[in-house]
Parts: sequence; structure tokens; C-alpha cells
Amino acid sequence: LAAFLIRGLGMEAEAREADPSDDATVSPWARTYATFALEKNLLPASESGTFEGTSPVTRYELALAAYEARNIFLAGIQEAGKVSILEAKASGARKVAVK
Repeated sequence: LAAFLIRGLGMEAEAREADPSDDATVSPWARTYATFALEKNLLPASESGTFEGTSPVTRYELALAAYEARNIFLAGIQEAGKVSILEAKASGARKVAVK
């Protein structure tokens, strides 16, 4: 899940630079993703302090991860100065009015 979210956010290069965790519950290929996901609060650490990579994700954890990913995505858009189009209407043969 961590790798899926990070790739979807376009943050794979940043995640690869993270220090890989030595958490035995995470596959070796995914350790930098797990570390990065915890640093960005995409996924919560377990009470034992491990990532719990071998445990199934709960609905709550999935919803929380989606919410946090959304917040990171929106923050990235705002930082980049991008805008959203609320409405676009044809206002002539070759004109479009945009809000």
C-alpha cells in the first residue's frame, strides 16, 4: 500500500532516497517506501513501532491513508501554483469562458 500511494503521488524518487527501515515485517524492496510513508504520515506505525507490512490493512487504515494522500496531493498543487477549473462554457464560436 505504501508503494502504491507513493507512486500515485509521484513521490517515488523521494521515497527511494529515504533510509530503508530494518523492519522485518516489510519486504526488502519496499523498505524505503515504508520509511517514507511513515515520515509523511501516509500510514500509521503500529503500537509496537513496526510497519506491520505482513498484516492485512484495515478499512480504517485504508481510509486514513487515502485521506493523508489527498492532503499531500492538494498541498503539492497549492505549492506549484496550479489552479482548478470550476466551469468552462462556450461563449462564442471560438471562445470559452473559464471560471
